[in-house]
Amino acid sequence: MPSPAYRSASRHTGKWLLICLLGLAGMLALMFFLSSHPVTKGLGLWIFAIAVWPFFISLAIAVFLMRKLHRDRRQGIANKLRTLGYQVTLEPTAEEKSAFFQGLEVFKNATDLRNGPGCLCWIATRSTSGGCCYLCEYEFVTGSGKSTQEHYRTLVVLPKKWPDATVGWPNAFFMWRLGKIARKLMRRQENKDPTFADLAKEWSIDGDTATGQHFLTPEVRAQLTSAPRGEIWCIGGDVLCCCYQNPMDAESIGKLLERARSIAG
Repeated sequence: MPSPAYRSASRHTGKWLLICLLGLAGMLALMFFLSSHPVTKGLGLWIFAIAVWPFFISLAIAVFLMRKLHRDRRQGIANKLRTLGYQVTLEPTAEEKSAFFQGLEVFKNATDLRNGPGCLCWIATRSTSGGCCYLCEYEFVTGSGKSTQEHYRTLVVLPKKWPDATVGWPNAFFMWRLGKIARKLMRRQENKDPTFADLAKEWSIDGDTATGQHFLTPEVRAQLTSAPRGEIWCIGGDVLCCCYQNPMDAESIGKLLERARSIAG
């Protein structure tokens, strides 16, 4: 199996945990000191109220650091895309999000943009002779408490012309490279045409068989062998969408865009 064509950006979970553990260690050390010192050992519950502050401070530092790292990551993406001729909006207004999301409505279910335009983080567009190119990052949260999960989608939408076919959304084609559990859930709606038998081990496929045959040329099939887990392809209506179910940094989004362009032809 070839190496993945690109990788997700770090979510810095290790840094978050390290800071919190240091805060917890500071809290326990201070609690031990206060409870053993002759001047403060008689404070009772006040010892805990004082000792807990290092942990609260570590949480504040961790939140500040994570937000800064996210801002830096997105600023790096914006700088990269601007060098490629894209107009980037890092903090789009509600009106800008709604207008941009209209071009993503057709991919909403296939890429799981479940909460509408409000979850767009940043947007980018570039006009070309063949049509408009779109990029964006989408983020939403599921669960609560210990079960809280952040979900990311990075999307590239490019114009795609079919010289010998007309591909509309009624005969669109979709591909998902997912984990085993997610793939089992997808089985009930898969296209099991023998044409796609060689891809069935790694991909879940749905949609129009003829469109899939037009899209899956030998060259495209070869490039799909380096797809990372979480990659999704949607083809139809003279556009091609590549979605990656993770956050990305500037280097990886450059590789994603280059890959999408190569496959779009």
